[in-house]
Amino acid sequence: MKKQFAQPGKAVVISDCRDDNARVRVTTRVAALFPNINVDFIGVQNDIEAAGCLVDVIDAALGRPVLILVNVAPRNGKHHRKNGSPFGYIQVGKAHIFGTMDGLSFSLLGYVAPQRGVRVYDTDEVVKYFGIPNELQEHIATSQFRSYEFLPRLAAHVLVGKRLHGKLQYPSDQEQLAAPTVWWVDVFGNAKLTVTAAQIGFTPGALVGIKIGKKKVLVKCYERLPDIPLGELGLTVGSSGFGVNRWLELMIKRGDAARALNLKIGQTVFIKNNHS
Repeated sequence: MKKQFAQPGKAVVISDCRDDNARVRVTTRVAALFPNINVDFIGVQNDIEAAGCLVDVIDAALGRPVLILVNVAPRNGKHHRKNGSPFGYIQVGKAHIFGTMDGLSFSLLGYVAPQRGVRVYDTDEVVKYFGIPNELQEHIATSQFRSYEFLPRLAAHVLVGKRLHGKLQYPSDQEQLAAPTVWWVDVFGNAKLTVTAAQIGFTPGALVGIKIGKKKVLVKCYERLPDIPLGELGLTVGSSGFGVNRWLELMIKRGDAARALNLKIGQTVFIKNNHS
């Protein structure tokens, strides 16, 4: 018996193919395959940004059905495949997530739910079940823009309950990041970290030592941004994360923390809470 899912009213595309042409094409394609769905787009630079945004979108959905398409594979030459990373599917609550397997895009899902296997699909095999001409099957399987040609079609078939053969995998690259990392810098220069208050014993008023590259700073913990004195650097609980597990942020009130500390996405941040 086919398993059918509640039709999501919302879809979010997270992709590093983020120029205007790519963005409009892929959101239009998703809307064409899901006519009653509202589609948004998040442009990212790399898979670490994608991982944080993925958790934020699941949190924002408040448990309602949401479709999330993630197309961000590492471009550092680490993975060598015939035509890019394979795509996989995982359901977390009522969030249906389809995305690139190579890299760290799924690495922060442990903050949302215990990490489970991802069903990975062979593109050449799966296109045969799309009910399209052979010539189009070949085009999709070899396309450079598979997040446009293949990924939305894969999601459409899975969500209507059609059986597609996939292999359950637990890729080592998708494990939770071992050390706190800068995963996002917002428009104000606030740096979002992949570490929660509970993980470091965060206490408002305490001083923590932070090491970023070769730079070491002593930072005071504040419960909220408004509590940070004007122009000073502070560590506070941010708005990103899931449920009660909110990630910490480095901020300068009315300043740019990322610029002041020369922070880069993907940088490891060591936090030592031994000051008071």
